[in-house]
Amino acid sequence: MNETENNYDGNMLFVKGTNDNNELVILSFGGSALSMGGILPFEFLNFLNKNFPEYDKYFFIDKYIYWYHKGIKNISSDIESTKLFIEKIIQKYNKSIFIGTSAGGYAQFFLVLY
Repeated sequence: MNETENNYDGNMLFVKGTNDNNELVILSFGGSALSMGGILPFEFLNFLNKNFPEYDKYFFIDKYIYWYHKGIKNISSDIESTKLFIEKIIQKYNKSIFIGTSAGGYAQFFLVLY
Protein backbone atom coordinates (compact mmCIF):
# COMPACT_ATOMS: atom_id res chain seq x y z
CA MET A 1 0.00 0.00 0.00
CA ASN A 2 1.33 3.43 -0.90
CA GLU A 3 1.87 6.04 1.77
CA THR A 4 -0.63 8.87 1.34
CA GLU A 5 -0.76 12.21 3.03
CA ASN A 6 -3.61 14.69 2.64
CA ASN A 7 -2.26 18.15 3.46
CA TYR A 8 -3.35 21.74 3.56
CA ASP A 9 -7.02 21.24 4.42
CA GLY A 10 -7.66 18.86 1.54
CA ASN A 11 -6.04 21.05 -1.14
CA MET A 12 -3.08 18.73 -1.73
CA LEU A 13 -2.66 14.98 -1.62
CA PHE A 14 0.74 13.24 -1.65
CA VAL A 15 1.04 9.56 -2.60
CA LYS A 16 4.43 7.95 -2.00
CA GLY A 17 5.51 5.67 -4.83
CA THR A 18 6.96 2.22 -4.40
CA ASN A 19 10.30 3.31 -5.93
CA ASP A 20 12.63 5.06 -3.46
CA ASN A 21 15.11 6.62 -5.89
CA ASN A 22 13.31 9.94 -6.58
CA GLU A 23 13.69 9.44 -10.31
CA LEU A 24 10.36 11.00 -11.25
CA VAL A 25 7.44 12.85 -9.66
CA ILE A 26 3.99 13.40 -11.17
CA LEU A 27 2.02 16.53 -10.29
CA SER A 28 -1.69 16.62 -11.12
CA PHE A 29 -3.79 19.79 -11.05
CA GLY A 30 -7.56 19.40 -10.74
CA GLY A 31 -10.09 21.25 -12.87
CA SER A 32 -12.97 23.49 -11.89
CA ALA A 33 -15.73 20.91 -11.32
CA LEU A 34 -16.90 22.72 -8.17
CA SER A 35 -18.01 25.73 -10.21
CA MET A 36 -20.36 23.40 -12.09
CA GLY A 37 -21.90 21.96 -8.94
CA GLY A 38 -19.49 19.05 -8.67
CA ILE A 39 -17.08 17.92 -6.02
CA LEU A 40 -13.47 18.78 -6.70
CA PRO A 41 -11.62 15.50 -7.18
CA PHE A 42 -7.95 14.77 -7.09
CA GLU A 43 -7.77 14.29 -10.86
CA PHE A 44 -6.18 11.07 -12.15
CA LEU A 45 -5.71 9.64 -8.63
CA ASN A 46 -6.93 6.12 -9.40
CA PHE A 47 -5.42 6.00 -12.90
CA LEU A 48 -1.96 7.13 -11.79
CA ASN A 49 -1.86 4.92 -8.70
CA LYS A 50 -2.87 1.88 -10.78
CA ASN A 51 -0.59 2.49 -13.77
CA PHE A 52 2.39 4.26 -12.19
CA PRO A 53 2.64 3.00 -8.59
CA GLU A 54 6.42 3.35 -8.58
CA TYR A 55 6.43 7.18 -8.73
CA ASP A 56 5.64 9.79 -6.11
CA LYS A 57 2.53 11.79 -6.95
CA TYR A 58 1.12 15.13 -5.82
CA PHE A 59 -2.47 16.13 -6.48
CA PHE A 60 -3.73 19.72 -6.15
CA ILE A 61 -7.17 21.34 -6.08
CA ASP A 62 -8.02 25.00 -6.74
CA LYS A 63 -10.82 25.62 -4.24
CA TYR A 64 -10.81 29.29 -5.17
CA ILE A 65 -12.03 28.21 -8.64
CA TYR A 66 -9.90 30.95 -10.20
CA TRP A 67 -7.69 28.92 -12.56
CA TYR A 68 -4.99 28.85 -9.85
CA HIS A 69 -4.40 32.61 -10.18
CA LYS A 70 -5.30 33.09 -6.50
CA GLY A 71 -3.00 30.24 -5.58
CA ILE A 72 -3.86 27.00 -3.83
CA LYS A 73 -5.80 27.57 -0.62
CA ASN A 74 -3.61 27.31 2.51
CA ILE A 75 -0.53 26.79 0.30
CA SER A 76 -0.01 29.85 -1.89
CA SER A 77 -1.62 33.18 -2.73
CA ASP A 78 -0.95 33.59 -6.46
CA ILE A 79 0.74 31.94 -9.44
CA GLU A 80 4.22 33.08 -8.41
CA SER A 81 4.00 31.68 -4.87
CA THR A 82 2.44 28.50 -6.28
CA LYS A 83 5.40 28.15 -8.64
CA LEU A 84 7.84 28.58 -5.73
CA PHE A 85 6.00 25.92 -3.72
CA ILE A 86 6.07 23.51 -6.69
CA GLU A 87 9.78 24.20 -7.31
CA LYS A 88 10.56 23.12 -3.72
CA ILE A 89 8.76 19.84 -4.37
CA ILE A 90 10.37 18.99 -7.71
CA GLN A 91 13.96 19.97 -6.82
CA LYS A 92 14.59 16.59 -5.18
CA TYR A 93 13.56 14.65 -8.30
CA ASN A 94 15.43 14.05 -11.57
CA LYS A 95 12.31 14.53 -13.71
CA SER A 96 8.80 15.85 -13.24
CA ILE A 97 5.55 15.45 -15.15
CA PHE A 98 2.76 18.02 -14.88
CA ILE A 99 -0.79 17.07 -15.87
CA GLY A 100 -4.22 18.61 -15.44
CA THR A 101 -7.69 19.01 -16.88
CA SER A 102 -9.62 22.19 -17.60
CA ALA A 103 -8.35 24.83 -15.15
CA GLY A 104 -5.76 22.31 -13.98
CA GLY A 105 -4.50 21.88 -17.55
CA TYR A 106 -4.16 25.63 -17.81
CA ALA A 107 -2.32 25.75 -14.48
CA GLN A 108 0.17 23.03 -15.40
CA PHE A 109 1.10 24.82 -18.63
CA PHE A 110 1.28 28.16 -16.87
CA LEU A 111 3.46 26.80 -14.05
CA VAL A 112 5.87 25.08 -16.46
CA LEU A 113 6.21 28.08 -18.76
CA TYR A 114 6.05 30.90 -16.16
